[in-house]
Amino acid sequence: MIQKEAVLAKTNNGYDVFRHYLSVDFRPGKNFRNPFYDDKRPSCNVYFDRKDRQFKIKDFGNETYSGDCFALVATIKGLDVRQDFSQI
Repeated sequence: MIQKEAVLAKTNNGYDVFRHYLSVDFRPGKNFRNPFYDDKRPSCNVYFDRKDRQFKIKDFGNETYSGDCFALVATIKGLDVRQDFSQI
């Protein structure tokens, strides 16, 4: 079974997953427009969560796109993180 920690270790704490799926040139800590919907203002941000020791995304315009890299992929692909983790 695939372990979350193993994926994070191989993807620079999830950063590489965000780079792969986000079609915009973003910098951690800087707001940008979410490419998955008609985002009017740059209110989306990829940041490093020190507590969880991984990169996460926060979209103040649409909470659906907020969470860790696994939550983002699940949202994009229409999957459930808990039930479909191996597919994510």
